[in-house]
Amino acid sequence: MKRLMMIGACAAAGCASPLAAQQDTAAARTTTTTTETDPSSTSPYAVTTAARPLNVEAVVEAMKNTYPPVLNGAGIGGRVVVSLVVGTDGVPADLEVVSTDHPLFNEPTLAAMRLLRFAPAQTDGHPVRVRVRIPLEWRVEEPLPPAPKP
Repeated sequence: MKRLMMIGACAAAGCASPLAAQQDTAAARTTTTTTETDPSSTSPYAVTTAARPLNVEAVVEAMKNTYPPVLNGAGIGGRVVVSLVVGTDGVPADLEVVSTDHPLFNEPTLAAMRLLRFAPAQTDGHPVRVRVRIPLEWRVEEPLPPAPKP
């Protein structure tokens, strides 16, 4: 059975919008939640430009290649929500699983998310760290019907 993973990623600061990275990322939609906090102070700040994922296709491919065999064989999908900090360099840090439908999805999800790179969030033209929550779906894709014989 063919599998398809979807990944939600940050598209706009302070909103809940889903980016579903599928095999055809051109048709991707947007979904996530972001929370901005200045790590050097206790007060929140406004992000004027949200962090934007750059290499979603690589993450989707990594997830395809690491689908847990036991769950794959049983046709089991699930949802994992990951929290991470997008650094000023666009590299994710402080990754943690916030919720999961099955613990066997956790490690391959975190490994794939470590590959994700972002255009960093900005405040007044300066890159800033931002914490984001990204929902990811591991799900079964229905196989395509066989091509008709000529």
